[in-house]
Order: sequence, then C-alpha cells, then structure tokens
Amino acid sequence: MDNTTTDTFFNGQVTVKQSRTGYRYSIDAVILAGHVRPRPADRIVDLGTGCGIIPLIIGFRYPGVKLYGVEIQQDLADIARANVKANHLEKRVEILPADMRTLKPSIVSGPVDQVVSNPPYHRISTGRINPDSQRAIARHELKVTLEDVLKAAEAMLRTAGKFV
Repeated sequence: MDNTTTDTFFNGQVTVKQSRTGYRYSIDAVILAGHVRPRPADRIVDLGTGCGIIPLIIGFRYPGVKLYGVEIQQDLADIARANVKANHLEKRVEILPADMRTLKPSIVSGPVDQVVSNPPYHRISTGRINPDSQRAIARHELKVTLEDVLKAAEAMLRTAGKFV
C-alpha cells in the first residue's frame, strides 16, 4: 500500500505527494511560497524543502527561475525528487539531500539571489516533541536551529540577495 497522499494546486496542474503519516506541509509553506517574487533567471534555494512544496509552487509560477531544495532527511528528499519529476521540473528544480549547516555556494555553482525557508519553529525544550521523527525534525530544532538556518542563508546569498 502506498504510504503517500496526493494533493493538487493550480487547478490540478501541480501535483504533490507527501507522507500519509510522517511530515506533511502546512499552509505556512504555501503562503511563504506566495511571498517569493523572483526576477526572471533568479536562482533560489529552499532550506529544509521537505516534500519540495515551495520549489514546486515557485517553479510553476515563475518558469524562468532555477530552484534548489535542500533537505537533511533522505526519505523526504526522495519524495521531493519524485514530486519534481512528476511535475516535469527536473531542468529547473534540483533537490539536494544535504545538511544546511555545511552548505557552500559551490554546490549550486555560486551564491544565489534568494533563499527561502520554513524552519523548525519550536526550540527543543518547548512543547511536546512529535513521536514521528519526520514531523519532530521539521517542527523542533532537533537537527538545525533558527540560527543555523540564518547562517546557511547568509552563506548562500549573493551580496544584496534576499531572504524570505
């Protein structure tokens, strides 16, 4: 049995598979993607891409941009890659299974124009940590902290680049 569900955006033009029981994107990611306003030919990195929802939305809305989704959890990176392929965005969206704390601009051929991230928003010492590891890592600072996200964004951005 397939352990994923499929959602659609833009009247069915974009399909997104995600785990049925693990990490699932929320409206936060959709709203965040809507706030990205790239110029033609911009290069954008999504730190903590999960199932790739943010690059999929931006890639659909802005055909001239190149996107990179960075994801530390290999199983989520695999789902994100499958989503990119299912939406025929392989030439413009690349999923990188990597730890953002060690990310260097050279992995994407130099600094980028924009960085976007929907980071874990709970400190490890606050709230109940979800027993599902995918969800726990996405919501609590178990693998990366907000400071790590900010440092990675700074490292990846060109001078006068934008962090969303």
